[in-house]
Amino acid sequence: MMSQCYNLVISANYESNPNIMNSQHANTADEVMCNCSGTKRNHIQKLFEQGLDIDAISRNTGAISGCGGCEWDIAEFLEELAQKEKVKEQGG
Repeated sequence: MMSQCYNLVISANYESNPNIMNSQHANTADEVMCNCSGTKRNHIQKLFEQGLDIDAISRNTGAISGCGGCEWDIAEFLEELAQKEKVKEQGG
């Protein structure tokens, strides 16, 4: 049932904006990373900066706990943030 809900959201979003895949808002701070919970990229980043891991972020926002379609994107984003933090700590 949850996957049907997710598919309807994707379909509705695509129908209202057929250029959604080419959106200029992709990877911006206000990009919604989890359609089920509406969690945005900047919110995830703020929670990461507060020291929360992916499980705590999921509990805090509801992201990943719906259909799970965002799990890989969020995990990849958190890895990018961790790499940037590591470089920053190393003085680079």
